[in-house]
Formats: sequence, structure tokens, C-alpha cells
Amino acid sequence: MTGIWEYVLGLGPVAKAVLVILLLFSLVTWTVIVYKAIQLFILNRRDRRILYLLDVGEGWSSIEAEAMYGSSFLSEVVASVSRFGRRVEDREELMDIVLSSIDGARERYESLLVFLAIAGSSSPFIGLFGTVWGIMDAFKGIGKVGGASLALVSRGIADALIATACGLFVAIPSVIFYNIFQYFVKKWSRRAENAAIKIVNLIGRVEEKK
Repeated sequence: MTGIWEYVLGLGPVAKAVLVILLLFSLVTWTVIVYKAIQLFILNRRDRRILYLLDVGEGWSSIEAEAMYGSSFLSEVVASVSRFGRRVEDREELMDIVLSSIDGARERYESLLVFLAIAGSSSPFIGLFGTVWGIMDAFKGIGKVGGASLALVSRGIADALIATACGLFVAIPSVIFYNIFQYFVKKWSRRAENAAIKIVNLIGRVEEKK
């Protein structure tokens, strides 16, 4: 650990700045990844519970009670139907309201994913900038010495390539988890849209019995 710290301190100011930026990107990226993974896990569990209640034919009051435990796609659908179902007589208008609630939930669950997209696309270029700058410094050092040895050239290029490696270290998990999260958000929002038809029909039958 001491050797790594001494190595970082021996880098130039530009290389240090690049590594600090990439370190911050990495910390925020993994924070977002862990947060979104937990959030989407809870979302899926709530939606699957509501779907189960729909499939087994539980009453509307049980579904409403389950939806109150927290936010998810189907929780938003149930909340919208509960709020507007008795005010809107047209079934198509109610479906439009429900689909709008799903769109709002999808935007909310995708909100932090934009950072993963930014980190995944920009980190390699930040690392490449550090590499190019490091190679320039290495050749400047060779020019000052007036000659080039294998040890001098290889050390300078190795130092420069560290920035590219760090950039890829940030970009690879960002891109992977961005695509994974996007896939599940879109998949589960489509599942909510399909289930919304059952929910709207269910509240319609409840109102007809009254």
C-alpha cells in the first residue's frame, strides 16, 4: 500500500488530477450500482407480490394494502386507479392515467442511470487524455536527458498507461450495469403495462358491484 501511495505521489500534476477524477467517478459509480441494485430488487419483489394477488383473485382491498408498503411500478398503477378510478367513467381515460403513472415511475427508476452512461462513455477518454499527457512528459524527459534507454522509455509509458487502465476500470462496470438496469426497468415497466389492464378491469368490476 505504501508503494502504491509513493508511486501516485511521484506522478505529475496532470496525471494526479486524472486519477483523482477517475477515483471519484469510480466511487460514485459503485454507489449508484449498489443503490440501484437494491432498489430494483425491492421493486421486483413488490410487483411480483401484487401480481400474485391478482392471479389468485384476491380482493381489491388486499391489493391496495399491499401497494401501500412502498413504491414500484404496480404500486403506482394501484395508487392511480385508487385515486382516479371512481372519478373517471371512461375506461380508456383511466388507462391513459395509469400508463402515465408507469411512465413517471420509469423515469424515476432511470434517473441515476444517466450517471452510469456518462461514466461509461467519458472515463476511457479521461484515461486516454492522461495517457497521452504522460507519454508527452516521457518524451520531454528523454529530450532533456539527450538519450533514450529501455528503462527510461518503458517506465514513462507504463506510468502513462495507468490512466487508461483506470479509465477502463471505471467504464467497464458502468456500461455493464447500465445495460442490465435498463433491461430490467424496461422489462418490468412492460409487465406493469400488461398487469394494468387486469387492475383496471378489476376496479371496474368492483365499482359495478357497488
